[in-house]
Amino acid sequence: MITICEHDWGDEVMNWEFIKKHRFIYNIGAMNVPIFIHFVLTDNCPLKCKQCYVSKSHCKDMNWEVFEERLGQAKDLGIPRIMLTGGEPLLYPYIVRAVKCINDLQMECIMATSGYGLTEKIAYDLAKAGLTKVYISLNGSTAAIHNVSRSCYHMSVEALKLFEANCILVGLNWVARHDNAYDFPTYIDYAKKNNITDVVVLSNKRNANGNLDSLLTIDDISIIKKTMEDNEGYITLDPCFSYKCRRALGLPLLFGHVCNAGRIFCDVLADGSIISCRHAINHYDIHYVSLSDYWYQAALKERNIARLWLQPCKANIWEVV
Repeated sequence: MITICEHDWGDEVMNWEFIKKHRFIYNIGAMNVPIFIHFVLTDNCPLKCKQCYVSKSHCKDMNWEVFEERLGQAKDLGIPRIMLTGGEPLLYPYIVRAVKCINDLQMECIMATSGYGLTEKIAYDLAKAGLTKVYISLNGSTAAIHNVSRSCYHMSVEALKLFEANCILVGLNWVARHDNAYDFPTYIDYAKKNNITDVVVLSNKRNANGNLDSLLTIDDISIIKKTMEDNEGYITLDPCFSYKCRRALGLPLLFGHVCNAGRIFCDVLADGSIISCRHAINHYDIHYVSLSDYWYQAALKERNIARLWLQPCKANIWEVV
């Protein structure tokens, strides 16, 4: 018998309204279906962001037949939202076709992008195909701050304008680092002045070589916390942000000390494989027949492990110094 979880995860689980709304199933330790899925359309990206965890040694694009198959499985499973990512998803040869396919299946389509490769025509075509919203990677309110950890600030700003000109909603992805935390209040002012719908704070991750720099300090956390309090409802924290940082920011935890990966979402990689999260260093290297197989069978093993300890992750567990 499938039952709705009430208090099985202890006092650490605080956001019960969220869990009830999306039907947390205790038997499988997760939502009855993923709230969203990341589709990693391509590993390709010419940028060299300091916190990028994508290995450039074996870059590939998702085969179109694989995309159609996995998307059909997502639709059959009842997943409402598809998040297109990479690499740089705008470099995916079938990006407009992919957006249209998602829209035709009446699923919400959201894209995370740096804006690299965007043109007026591509922006228009994506809007016509049914792109719901984009999140642009922007790490600072100025080029000088942004380019410390990313690159091509003006390209990202131009992409923001092109998407807005085509009536596509724009949010921002901001990686919380020591070298940009002081700018966060100004960054939020910049976002609001430029009609940005919301800002998502991402955790600083180890790069493809396993290196991590510019860790947050307690003072940085204080700045972020104060800015979030002053802009309630406008700023959200990425689901994989660490337990320690969520506690420091006074934010609720969905599953106590354990990771949300494989509990509210999972990822389809460019080769078609399904894993709990592309940030995970270790995962089961099996090409599952379907998303349903993964969610209700294979992912259960990963969740049971995660209940005991946090899985090794490129999103550093203790990113505060």
